[in-house]
Amino acid sequence: MAKYRERERTGILARLLFWGIFAAVLFLWSYPPLIPLRALIVFIHEVFHGFAAILSGGSMVAIELGDNFTGRAFTEGGSQELILVSGYIGNILFGAILLVIAFLTRLDRLLSIALGAGMILISVFFISTPASMIFGIIIGVAFGLVGLILPTVVNEFMLKIIGMTSMLYPLIDVKEDLLFRAVPGSDAYIMGETFGIAPLFWIILWVVISVVSVYLIFRFIAFKRIPKGNNISIEN
Repeated sequence: MAKYRERERTGILARLLFWGIFAAVLFLWSYPPLIPLRALIVFIHEVFHGFAAILSGGSMVAIELGDNFTGRAFTEGGSQELILVSGYIGNILFGAILLVIAFLTRLDRLLSIALGAGMILISVFFISTPASMIFGIIIGVAFGLVGLILPTVVNEFMLKIIGMTSMLYPLIDVKEDLLFRAVPGSDAYIMGETFGIAPLFWIILWVVISVVSVYLIFRFIAFKRIPKGNNISIEN
């Protein structure tokens, strides 16, 4: 019975988190308070393009964040098809990992520190514009400080927000295409041009994959939920 109640509470929490983030990313994505989150999610997206280049025999040259926090990954060699699809796949996988760690372990603070350190390193070595590099370093330091100073509950909540937003990024990206961009620039649109299949097909496909992946990861979390007291954490 207790295990059932725990799963029920997890399900309610998951639904509240989903609908809260879903509404925020649809209606508030361009608002200034969400700039750090927006920059991080775009940053992650471009990093996975670079990782795909490396894994397919190429290299990651640089990452560029534009003034409106759109991103671009500069790569050499590798499989262009794999590089193209890896951004959305990376966002979904990265978000899923964050959600599993945030819900099922007490490694939240360690992950915040690791996330900050990774962002600093990639900013220093791969971001090409000085302003974007400085911004990336500042965000990385902020994540590191959150992990070092603030309690586990704050880190847990932050990672849940980042994880959910990352998993929904394909939806956000195509929404920006449909409503705000004069020239479509989402990966889904580019896939339509690259693979010769209508962009609408890719838009629908990635929206479905994004939403279904969120549903499945929360189903997994609900059935695997364990008491957090049995795990390792950094304590103040």
